[in-house]
Amino acid sequence: ARETLSGVAWTPFRPNGSQELADLCAAEFAAGADVVIMERHGISVVGTTLEDAFIQTDLAEEAARIAFFSALIVGT
Repeated sequence: ARETLSGVAWTPFRPNGSQELADLCAAEFAAGADVVIMERHGISVVGTTLEDAFIQTDLAEEAARIAFFSALIVGT
């Protein structure tokens, strides 16, 4: 099985549970993102199946871990 991280989008901070945050996320999902990173909140993921959503979540977390440790090594 081939696992590839789908489209990822980022949204700026909006208060938890606010209509603004919901609208930003909805717009990113409508534009084709499967993973939305919400500043100071975490991620939201959609998939065609529960397994697909889980895999996308797992891949997004691993990509974030790699980026974090890479930044530590490089010193940025």
